[in-house]
Amino acid sequence: VWWFTPEARKRAKLRHPELGDHGHVIYPGALKPDFDGAHYAKGATLDISHSGSLNPTRSLKPFLAAVARARELRPEIADVLRVHVYGSDLDAVTREGISEYGMEKVVVPHGRLERDPATGKSGRQQVLEAMRRSDALLLVQGTGPFTEEYIPSKFYEYAWTQRPVIGLRRNNNDIKALFDHTGNAMYHEDETAAIAEAILEIYRRWEADDLPDSGKESPYTVEAAVDQIVDAVDKTLSEKGVRPKA
Repeated sequence: VWWFTPEARKRAKLRHPELGDHGHVIYPGALKPDFDGAHYAKGATLDISHSGSLNPTRSLKPFLAAVARARELRPEIADVLRVHVYGSDLDAVTREGISEYGMEKVVVPHGRLERDPATGKSGRQQVLEAMRRSDALLLVQGTGPFTEEYIPSKFYEYAWTQRPVIGLRRNNNDIKALFDHTGNAMYHEDETAAIAEAILEIYRRWEADDLPDSGKESPYTVEAAVDQIVDAVDKTLSEKGVRPKA
């Protein structure tokens, strides 16, 4: 048996103490996406992209509050910053934040992309390429009852883009550790001032055309996960005196 986060394993053992020391934590990772030659180059706007679903428990409002704080410090950022939203309609709380902070020009909703008849590219392919071309990416963990037990699958895809990522979480320490491992920054969603400073740092680097790719391959691969599963099975069989098949 394996879990996708240490917290999920911990809670399972609280519910079922008979598990004892059995079970493993294995991060599933993601296959390396095909970005079809897309690459990053500075454009006329500072483009931060969010990919994936939004809902009232996982909204952009905390991030927009930080954008508003950043705008107070550097008003000119409002003229160039764009937050692109792919794969989801805007939820009610995000729309509330757009209205409250005056972000109508900043937030650019793309919704769910369909196949492009001109290029033949699927919606997913178009989003992958948009992620690869973005100045930075945004990941929102959310505040639902189980958010402490899972890692959004989009994180593993983001890790392949080599682009800077700003992450927002509530109480999930596991995802913070993964972010630290990839050299990106993860903030509690209430840390408005710190998130604003992260946005301003991205802005300063963008102005200086200093947002190169990280050059790092993701350590969270499907191959690594499969290797861990196979090793765990082999070890279990060996302990039981069963010889694994070649």
